[in-house]
Amino acid sequence: MKKYITGRAKGSTAVTGWLAAIAMSLIILGMHAQAGEDLNAVFQQGRQAYFRGDLATAEQLLVRVQAANPNHFQTNAMLAQIKVAKKDNTPTLRKTYEGVIVPRIEFTDVTLPEAATALRTLSSNASAGKVVPNFIVKDSDKQTKSITLNLKDVPLTEAINYLAQMSGTKATYEAHAVVFGSVAE
Repeated sequence: MKKYITGRAKGSTAVTGWLAAIAMSLIILGMHAQAGEDLNAVFQQGRQAYFRGDLATAEQLLVRVQAANPNHFQTNAMLAQIKVAKKDNTPTLRKTYEGVIVPRIEFTDVTLPEAATALRTLSSNASAGKVVPNFIVKDSDKQTKSITLNLKDVPLTEAINYLAQMSGTKATYEAHAVVFGSVAE
């Protein structure tokens, strides 16, 4: 007597659901591609805005990517971080540094690490010890370039921008430090 097995094999429901999810994602991506929107480009723009600290723009772009691909891990992670940042009422480094006015900056033929160290001291003095910034210089090629800078009554953020421009680096505000890195990053 032969036995006939009816029904599905174990796990086939999960596989079918998984395949359906992939198919739906491809359909959605195809619809967006047909609409002329390159989701990878939108994601990259959102990612760049996120790492620049422009969270409002990053959120707008990443929400579009998430709508097309709800399971995109990097998009979901960045949107979660943006959500946390919105709830966080503590000021960002950029906001804190904007409030510090450095009365006088006179750098003549100094390197970026030397300028960053001096700017840390000037900021501490200007804020009565309340704002002592951390600076990290990642681009080793730019550490020896000579900088000359003369500014008066300038916000700390502007002084940081000038240092970045003069040294050929990009200043990125992270959680606990300003990082001078490669412009290509």
